[in-house]
Amino acid sequence: MKPTLVLLVPGSEHREFMAEISENYGFSFSGCVIEDFSPEELEEACQVAPDPFAILMEYEDAKSAKVLARRMDSEPEWDWRFGE
Repeated sequence: MKPTLVLLVPGSEHREFMAEISENYGFSFSGCVIEDFSPEELEEACQVAPDPFAILMEYEDAKSAKVLARRMDSEPEWDWRFGE
């Protein structure tokens, strides 16, 4: 199994986000995993991503994940630190 990470994005933006990430970074998606979060975690997520959509992403290596993290860190509207 390839390494994975889960991103929570606003539900209204998830299709656009998935298309951009897939096209620009070569990530593949395994489907929605929102059911894996507890009600408390979802409540917290709603504070930064209204109507959150959880995306399970597979990636080839740490380099691709670091590129994505740098990209998200450079855009202030993304709060990629949620869950730390």
